[in-house]
Amino acid sequence: MGFFSKIKNSMTGGWAKLNLFCEGGERGEEMPLSIEIAVKDESINVDEIYVILECREVIDIPNYRANDRDQPGDVDYLHIHHATELLRHRFSVAPPQTLEANSTQTLECVIPVPENLPPTYRGPHARVEWRLFAGLDMKGNDPDSGWREILVE
Repeated sequence: MGFFSKIKNSMTGGWAKLNLFCEGGERGEEMPLSIEIAVKDESINVDEIYVILECREVIDIPNYRANDRDQPGDVDYLHIHHATELLRHRFSVAPPQTLEANSTQTLECVIPVPENLPPTYRGPHARVEWRLFAGLDMKGNDPDSGWREILVE
């Protein structure tokens, strides 16, 4: 691997590709999930493999009709979008380790789902969404799975 490839991987998290698989879960229960890690062409040292569980309430009103404060009698149409974080918790699911080059491994784990938060909900202008994110904590930009929305009942 060349010098510039190492710099690019360090800046973009391109050392490995992560896929996160989860069917969802129930509040107050343990939720099983699996993380598939495909390491590219160089071994990597990982300080931790982690998962973030997040619950958010999102309001989205695309055509809210509001009176214009500057011009009485005039009407403005606004797009209102607001998200409130109800929970964000990071779980360490594997200790420091070296992941070998050109290898793929699957890590199976469980994380608890709090029972005191609302279940997944989708309404016309409001929703409660639960999401998961997996990452490798390492030097440079952490490779990650991106956010995956899940169903929590």
